[in-house]
Amino acid sequence: MKDVSLPRALAVAGGWGYIGRHFVDAAAALDIPVYVRDPGPIPAGLDRDRVEVIGDDDGFYSLPADFFHIALHPTDRRAALQRLADRLARGDRFMVLNEKPMAAPESPGECAELQQLVDNSGMCMFFDFPELFDPITLRVRAFLSSFDEVRIDEMRMTRSKDREDPANPRNYKIMVPIQYQETVHCLAWVFTCLAEARGGLDHVWDGGVTVEGTAVPYHPPNPASYRYPVDGRFAGNVHFGDSTVHLLTDFTSNAPRTKRRTVRGVGDGVPFVIEAEYLEGHKFLAIDGKDIGFSQDANVYQSVIRQGWQWYLHPCLDDAALHPTPAFAHRTYMLSAMLWDACHLGGPRRVSNLQEFLAYSPGFTAPK
Repeated sequence: MKDVSLPRALAVAGGWGYIGRHFVDAAAALDIPVYVRDPGPIPAGLDRDRVEVIGDDDGFYSLPADFFHIALHPTDRRAALQRLADRLARGDRFMVLNEKPMAAPESPGECAELQQLVDNSGMCMFFDFPELFDPITLRVRAFLSSFDEVRIDEMRMTRSKDREDPANPRNYKIMVPIQYQETVHCLAWVFTCLAEARGGLDHVWDGGVTVEGTAVPYHPPNPASYRYPVDGRFAGNVHFGDSTVHLLTDFTSNAPRTKRRTVRGVGDGVPFVIEAEYLEGHKFLAIDGKDIGFSQDANVYQSVIRQGWQWYLHPCLDDAALHPTPAFAHRTYMLSAMLWDACHLGGPRRVSNLQEFLAYSPGFTAPK
């Protein structure tokens, strides 16, 4: 029997890319019909009984799918999203999952343009921060919100993998500075936890925010494909008032594969420790040393489809401010910018409150 808690069909723009293909396979595993628009060669081994390839943009963006995933580079998304906005103006209804970063590092103004497009069209858009949709994160949120008074003192976020190995075809995909490419996932998770502890997303900036860090360049296997050098390793700290977040994101050679988080704090006067690993095949959540019992192999892309669809259908059943909407994604983008600036523009960056943060002017410019 068809699971009515899932979308009727998923349409993926850029379905043969690394992320897009994961969603194609996840939807097929959930028995959701999948449509793909990608001019590249059809991958070997694709189950053509479950996946239909659409040969032109007009046909793809007029599909009767109720879940569109835009797995395209920021420079290629605007035309796709405008087509979907035009459909919404005609009365069609569907949700959109968009890829991060919200905009290319050199084009911060596109964040406001995208927000305006979404606001004017009434589009329901979530950004693909997979860990925010993961049942592990929902359990962490429930734990933090269970206290009358809770304080987070320290968070440690380590996210790494070898992106320089020339033997891995994935490493030939063009990336942007790691602060935007990968640290941004950690920032989204940090915002979520601090918002639960402090009583709302806007309170994350209470007490001001200071960032500091260092970066080393990425050495891709295809350097001629890059317009400018990008960072491949970032290490630094973000001080959210009295809460300190230690960040390490590493794409350099021989970096271990991990997506590890540790949170230390005090709830109703009692210290606690949260430990989590999000790397598939090694996933776990432990609170005060007790394994909560999540499956090590749970598929995060299936979780994104399931939870994203529930947020779309029932936004009032959760704190919508913590959903990865464009407004939420804009904050992750801006803090990514501050991290890059701290590495390259002469030391720590600080804002005193949320208003200063939202008005921050990123310093990144792409070399001509």
